[in-house]
Amino acid sequence: DFNIRTGNTLVGFATEQQFDESGDLASDQDQRDKIKADLADLSDLFDRFREQQEAHGGAADPEFKRTLRDRLNGLGSDLDVYLARDYGIDLENANALKAWRESHQPFHWFAEFYGTMREGGFDVVIGNPPYVESRNTRGQYSVLNYKTEPCGNLYAMVVERAISVGKDDVGMIVPVSLPSTPRMQAVRDMLVDNLNGSLYVSNFADRPACLFSGVHQKLSIFLLSGSGSGLYSTNFMHWNVDERQNLLETLAHQEHASLADSVWPKIGDSLDLAAAERLQKMASQSLFLGMGGGDTNHPVFLNMRLMYFVKCFVRPKQSNEYKAFSTASRQHQQALVAILNSSIFFWYWEMVSDCWHLTNRELQGFSVDLVSLPPDTLRELATLGQALEDDLEAKKVYVGTKQTDYEYKHKKSKSVIDKIDLALADHIGLADEILDYLVNYNIKYRMGGAGGE
Repeated sequence: DFNIRTGNTLVGFATEQQFDESGDLASDQDQRDKIKADLADLSDLFDRFREQQEAHGGAADPEFKRTLRDRLNGLGSDLDVYLARDYGIDLENANALKAWRESHQPFHWFAEFYGTMREGGFDVVIGNPPYVESRNTRGQYSVLNYKTEPCGNLYAMVVERAISVGKDDVGMIVPVSLPSTPRMQAVRDMLVDNLNGSLYVSNFADRPACLFSGVHQKLSIFLLSGSGSGLYSTNFMHWNVDERQNLLETLAHQEHASLADSVWPKIGDSLDLAAAERLQKMASQSLFLGMGGGDTNHPVFLNMRLMYFVKCFVRPKQSNEYKAFSTASRQHQQALVAILNSSIFFWYWEMVSDCWHLTNRELQGFSVDLVSLPPDTLRELATLGQALEDDLEAKKVYVGTKQTDYEYKHKKSKSVIDKIDLALADHIGLADEILDYLVNYNIKYRMGGAGGE
């Protein structure tokens, strides 16, 4: 009884402060005070109702229950009027007010859980919010005063609402875009601003297996805790179906500061952290400096959607998933192919991206300046880039689909990619232990190739 409440969690007064700030406070303070007093009385009645249930094995007086529901509905209607005024609804027009209520279905946490909210909110808030682009709700209802509205997805605003109704401990299952994409910066800022302890972020791939069976969604679970301190994360975890039963038990989190300008890197252990810190020391450099300019006679063709390998070629590909980048010379062209196909770059991309799209942000953030490579390193990488392309061409498989004629299996050319990583690691200055980790990064799943490359 009263344990399940319905309504639009994004529409309504979550806190007393929100109620106080609505409309013209000075003109109707007496009415507002009366509503608050009635809510306090109702909260006391709810306490008595719970006592009745506990004393009678879950049963309670039906008339008492009906009275509670009627009073709660009445107070909810009073609060609707204040909120409708903020929405610009003509309160003299009964049909307009009714239509607004039906479309927006306001839910006032401040009233529904007055006793809890009066004491600072819920001790723990958990949820699995809708992953729906906000544009898909236009014309159905609108929201007011959300800092996260520009993020463009309903889940961002649900996180904001969860923070507003909770104390310190909040946990949500959300898309991996929360830690990984620039447009979710407002949500990340809000979580950090409300951090009174520690924040744990666990990141889950959707290949070969996915967190929710049958639903291919890359996900993160964040836990905002009032205990401990610091930011902790996992890397981007892949797993097979038969590993599911031990997945959560074997989570490994690494404490770190956010090492990127606008995202929370998916860093899961000390080797991830060491590699990220080494690249950060070269932050004045950027791979992107050698792309997009120079001689258009020497382009590379880069697949902008990835799974287990980056796919970059000298030869053009007939697919709209490929984007051309020009380089300064034939040698730069071949060296760029080598760098982008490396396991080191793939690891970096998984660490900072949404793990689906390859964007200019990841290219700009990779701290290897193609233009400033030492001549010997440039020459070696160019030779290896040509060797990799030749090897991929020799091992390609004809498929004859609408999307492409041939499939390129990078896992069959892993030995060449390993040589590229060795040359690249020497230039970056990675210790042997870190190089070994990156060369074999997620190798079980990348070489297994379940779900495609």
